[in-house]
Amino acid sequence: MFLLWWFRAQNSLFYAQSPKQSCFIVVKFFIIVFSELMFKMGRAFWSAVAAIIGTTIGAGVLALPYAFSQSGYAFGMLNLIIAGGASTFMSLYVGEVALRTKKVSQLSGLAGKYLGANAKKFMFGLQALSIYAALMAYLIGIGVSVSNLIGGPQMFYSTIFFFVFAPIVYFGLKAVEASEALLSGVKVLMAIGLSLILFSSFKPENLLFMDSSKALFPYGASLFACLSFSLIPNIERIMDKKKRDMGKAIVVGMALCVCIYALFTTSFIGAFGKNVQEIATASFDEGWLKVVADLFALVTLTTPFITLSWILKDIFIYDYGWPRPWPWVFAVFPPLLIVLLINPSFIQAVLVSGAYAGSLAGIMICLITLQARKKGEEKPDYVVPWGRKPMAALIVVFLVGMAYTTLQLLGLL
Repeated sequence: MFLLWWFRAQNSLFYAQSPKQSCFIVVKFFIIVFSELMFKMGRAFWSAVAAIIGTTIGAGVLALPYAFSQSGYAFGMLNLIIAGGASTFMSLYVGEVALRTKKVSQLSGLAGKYLGANAKKFMFGLQALSIYAALMAYLIGIGVSVSNLIGGPQMFYSTIFFFVFAPIVYFGLKAVEASEALLSGVKVLMAIGLSLILFSSFKPENLLFMDSSKALFPYGASLFACLSFSLIPNIERIMDKKKRDMGKAIVVGMALCVCIYALFTTSFIGAFGKNVQEIATASFDEGWLKVVADLFALVTLTTPFITLSWILKDIFIYDYGWPRPWPWVFAVFPPLLIVLLINPSFIQAVLVSGAYAGSLAGIMICLITLQARKKGEEKPDYVVPWGRKPMAALIVVFLVGMAYTTLQLLGLL
């Protein structure tokens, strides 16, 4: 059935009269396939996919167009594909390790079990750095977006947002699932809709610019945008009795994220070229599109703020045994305090989190997986194929990415 739809879509694309019409045909194809899959897979599967999309698509999607504009579209897309593949493997490895382990643990707990106490502390430090940097980026982006909409100080709006949504994190899994299911769907529809609108201003020549000296500039933003590994132990809980489909949910969720990123970034680079802003939705000068873009930014940043705070709260509960309400307090308040006291830039938070915390966590995940395959307590519902080869490739990617980012920050590139 899927092949029949695909051949029909290809035939329609052949007769398409414009890039905009072609884009509509592709979107229609994916909507048909998605609708069919909705009936075949269960509620738990799509709750997991929604959680992955809701958590993964956040500040990164708003940073990617600017990162692409610095290196050129072709280099940017290559970085995105590599980062998306790397993150998918990272998430699959974490899922495999979680399924091999009896006790419910977050990633730092799994590191402690299979690599020792020092590894647990190091992994917790990486996760905390990654999540705190992401939460800071979300708060900054939300403040900018609301300020663009109605005027006023950015910090004030960041603080108001925090006190409205932080309580959702306190009430746990059901509250998070309910907010994810609603906002994730809105987020995806708005991203696709905004991208299709921008194709009316598409200029193909904007995609031709390339700067080889900045070929890896999008690495940090691309990896940051695609990171989802911290959520995977929670995905195991969401899927409950249907853990056999956990690997499929990870692949589908990540594939949809990368497709949305590619569509969104292509439309913004095609429309704005090198004039795209650090927060892509701030590129609009005025009019109703500016309002829609800022609303999209708000929805995009809200869902991962909730879920990542929830994940960090669970780390304090399950891996360190902290009593309530301290896990919630230390999960949500430090990013707000850092933003208020230091006021870092949006792109700095994104690049540092992706290039360093993301890369180092990826290397640790490979090491944890190797030990879990030797010492695991349970037979997992899936095993990532091809042995150690993907791990070796991932480690090379992460080391090269960190080296490039370091040289870039030192001004040597």
